[in-house]
Parts: sequence; structure tokens; C-alpha cells
Amino acid sequence: GRDAEMTRLRDLYQRAVHGNSPVLAIIRGEEGLGKSRLLMEFTSQLAVSEPSLSLLSARSLAQANRAPFFVWKSLWHNQFGLSQNDPSETAYEKFVRGAQMLWGQPAESDSAVEAAHFVGALVGWDWPHGTFLAQASDPEGRVARAYQLTREMLKRACSGGPTILLLDDLHWADSGSLDLLEYIVEPVADDPLPLFILGSARPGLLRKWRSLRSAAEVFFLKPLPSTAQIVAEAYPSIRDLPEATLAKIARVSEGNPYFMEELVKTLTSSAAITDGQADSPLEPSSMTLPESLIAMLQARLDSLSPDARGVALLASVMGRVFWVGAVLAAARQSPGTGPLKAHTDALETAVSNGLAELVRAELAFPRAGSMFTGEQEYIFKHSLLSEVAYSLLP
Repeated sequence: GRDAEMTRLRDLYQRAVHGNSPVLAIIRGEEGLGKSRLLMEFTSQLAVSEPSLSLLSARSLAQANRAPFFVWKSLWHNQFGLSQNDPSETAYEKFVRGAQMLWGQPAESDSAVEAAHFVGALVGWDWPHGTFLAQASDPEGRVARAYQLTREMLKRACSGGPTILLLDDLHWADSGSLDLLEYIVEPVADDPLPLFILGSARPGLLRKWRSLRSAAEVFFLKPLPSTAQIVAEAYPSIRDLPEATLAKIARVSEGNPYFMEELVKTLTSSAAITDGQADSPLEPSSMTLPESLIAMLQARLDSLSPDARGVALLASVMGRVFWVGAVLAAARQSPGTGPLKAHTDALETAVSNGLAELVRAELAFPRAGSMFTGEQEYIFKHSLLSEVAYSLLP
């Protein structure tokens, strides 16, 4: 149901990579309308036809929306393989090595090191060998130079081939990160930057940051058509159910793809469905479906085992992204009495089983990288899911 948006995104991408100035596209919409999914589908399809495509990505997090320049810190962490708990010397070496790879030319090594010093300091690293920083004592001058060198790093990334900067959930971004994004988007005469910047945000962001709205190509994402046909096309496993059943799913979900998906999962888990057929007729009159997405997510969490539900509630305290060690640390504060009822000697097993169930239920997923070395990182499927889980805490 997003063919028109996909076509428009491809056109903007072509304009960016064959032009001289950055092109910013922002997918705007309410929770659950498929902003992140559209970003993922577009970049995944593009990567098939563009083998040389480089993807720089970062996600804003509600739990980090007051950390200065967190979006850019996350971006360089992902790109250069840094971890939050790396010793300063290790982080310094990784950052310098990453910058040098962008520059590519040994003769320009000093420029790469300067970029690592200023940009690394901007995003919060305290470098042990900040010789270039020592020469710039003025704080405003340091920030201005860091902005310039961030742009230069992105320009160097673009020199290796078509490049997309993917920024998800920008509505959670801190003001410093958005200010730097505004700077990057601004065209600079005689200094080409053929970069396609693709972001997503809830509506409030563009009301507050009007300059971003004026600089961006904004996609106003709307609900899908609320028809039985849309449900059948989206979920082939239930396409042969009675049309009235599919129509009820469409009506209740009101065209919200996330709500629709959760309704279908509840339906398929509560009835034996094979090749689109139910073992017993699923009549609309016999179907009891939650009337809101929040009620649906509450029901999904309530249907979990005590261990999985307890893990979800403890994890929600951290936010959408969480770590196994942090869940264990929280559980150990009140063994046997908190959201996770297991006693001390059984906590690790309870957390492990709970996480496995959350993954099977597609409510949370392990992430390949982690902000902390030695810590497995997980992410709730949707930020609204973590908010609903948090609301269920006593």
C-alpha cells in the first residue's frame, strides 16, 4: 500500500546522488503507520539494485533525548564499531582509524586525525591525545569546527559511492543533533555533498523545527485503506478466511499497519489456521478484538508467561533499547517480589526464558551490535510497546 511513497523516494534518491546538495526526506506520521518499515523496505530494495550503496544509520531513543548529539554519537558508534564502555584509548584508536578509512589517503592523515578529535569530542568522548583540541580553546569555535568536519566526514563517505544517511525516530532527537542536521542540510556553494538523508518522525517534530520542515521533502503517511482486500494482500496466511472476518480486522485496525499486524497475530495464535483456512469457522460475531492499539498491546503482554511479562516490564524501564545485564540488575533488586517473581538462584534462567519468549512472540529482537561491549542488546518491536509495558508497572 506504499507504492507511491516508494516511487517518490527513489526519485529523491536519484536527485541526491546525481546532484551537489544534500536532499532531506522525512516520513511523518502517527505511531504504528509504518514509518520505520517504509525506511527499511526502501533501503533494502535499493541495496539490491545498488551494490555499492553505503548506509549510515542511527536511531534516536527516548531514553537519550537529553544526551547532547546522541544521534551523531550513535551514528559514528555504528560506523566505527565503538562501544559505550570502551576505554578511552581503545575508543580513540577506533575513531581515528575510522576517520582515516574515510579519508583514504595517507598524505591526509593529519586531516583525518583532526576530524576524529573535534567530532569525537563533540559527541562526548574525552580524548587522551587531543592535540588539535588544545589549539582551539574557544568552546564556540570548537563546536563550529566540529560541524565543519562532520560535514567533511560525510562528504568523504559519499566519495566512495552512493550514500544514504538513515535517521529513524527523529522526534526523540536532542536539540544539538537536530541543529547539526540543519547545518548539514544547508547547501554550500562550491562544496558538493551528494547525500540522501532519510528520516522518520512523529508530527510534533516539524511543528517545532520549522527550518527542517522547509528544507525537507515531507511524506505525510496516512493509514492504509480499511478494506478486506488490504488485509488479505498483507497477510496471505489468512487470505481465505471469510471476507466479513477480514473486513472486521480492517475496520478495527482503522488502517494502522502495526495494529493490523498485532490483531492478525492474536487471531492466528488463538485459532488453528493452515493455508488460509481455520479448523473451525471464524465468524465476525464470534471474534472479540481490542478496539484500540494500546488495548491490543496490553492484551499481548498479558498473554505472556509470568517470566516473559516480567522481563518486558523491567526492560521497559530502560526504554525501547535494553540490555540483558540491566534486566538482571533490576531483577536482583527485589528477587521474588518484583515484576519477575523468580528467586535469586533462578533469575538468570527466568530472564533467559523470558527473552526467548519475547523473541518468539516478535515483541522484542536481539540486535547484532551493542552499545556496550559484552552485553547483548535487545530492542522492543515498537516504541509504543515499550511505553505500554512501562504503564503496566505498579
